Amino acid sequence: MYVGPVAGECDGALLAGLRGRFVGAGLQGWLRRTEAGDGRVVPALLPEALEPPPLGVAVVSELDHPEVELVAGRFAAAGATVAITRGARGATILSRAGRLQVPAAQAVQVDPTGAGDVFGVMLTLHLGPAWYGYGFAVSLLVVVALALYLLDRKLDRLEYETYMLQ
Repeated sequence: MYVGPVAGECDGALLAGLRGRFVGAGLQGWLRRTEAGDGRVVPALLPEALEPPPLGVAVVSELDHPEVELVAGRFAAAGATVAITRGARGATILSRAGRLQVPAAQAVQVDPTGAGDVFGVMLTLHLGPAWYGYGFAVSLLVVVALALYLLDRKLDRLEYETYMLQ
């Protein structure tokens, strides 16, 4: 199961209700808040970021918070496998066992919206109980292959639409 809080709506109580399940989470919604006066979104550490709930996987972008390394370290210390996504520079994977830099596959970026969520869901699926024994490296290869496949389909559609506009 994967949760992706946008503004803190998936709190520790919700995750506690999922006990016994392998859960992955996108951390973005626990790393920001909305200013009461003008509605601006500003960096913040919600309770789940200060005292991480039990997770199997945590995914965060390097752009989500100025203290992203500290936040990722907290989740890794709590037992999660943490991926800090870095766009075209790949991802940094943290766990209690150590740190691994994973380069990004070569691709032409069209629209990065949702890329981190897709990465997070696939990482959670492939590190979950159904895939135990296949190894972390195979999981990352599957995520990269799926991302390239989806990107290729999107580029094909974009080329077709560009041709039709001419």
